[in-house]
Amino acid sequence: MGWNDVQVRPFADHDIQPLLDFYYRSPRHMPVIQDLDFDRMPQEPSMRDQLLSQINAPSIVTVEYLRRPVGVHQLINVRDGQGEFWAVMWNAEVQGKGVGTVSWFKACQYFFDSFPTLHVLLFKAPKSNPFSDRLAKKLPLKFLGEEELGSPWYKEGLRANVYSVTRSEFEQLHNEDEFDEVE
Repeated sequence: MGWNDVQVRPFADHDIQPLLDFYYRSPRHMPVIQDLDFDRMPQEPSMRDQLLSQINAPSIVTVEYLRRPVGVHQLINVRDGQGEFWAVMWNAEVQGKGVGTVSWFKACQYFFDSFPTLHVLLFKAPKSNPFSDRLAKKLPLKFLGEEELGSPWYKEGLRANVYSVTRSEFEQLHNEDEFDEVE
């Protein structure tokens, strides 16, 4: 898997159905799905409408692997110069291949470029989801601590490890990569 095998692009209408299928038709014991409170989540038609309103919004991108959509990254709760980076990979075949790592870098760049006043990205990795926490530990993030997730979609009491990266830290990573390529 190479850097160019993974792309992020604006979320489009044809990305909605795979995301809905992931949420509403995946086995309930899967990581991510097991943490959702389906009694409090919007019904599927309402969720579809919410996603339709996100088409081409700068706060959500589709992750493609080998030109196939495999997931999304979204920036939520943007305020006071910070936002929460949320991710879901609906295609289980890409887990463990490095797609999440590469798409994280590309989505961070996209979000920092799209939101000039954004200075901090927070990553809240549910402790019950081994994939998200393992990915967060691979990335150049600062561990901030643990908290209960406040989303109405999650089950009450769901704990997450919280990580962050600032714009300047991310830009420094980018500069180091360019320097490495020159040497």
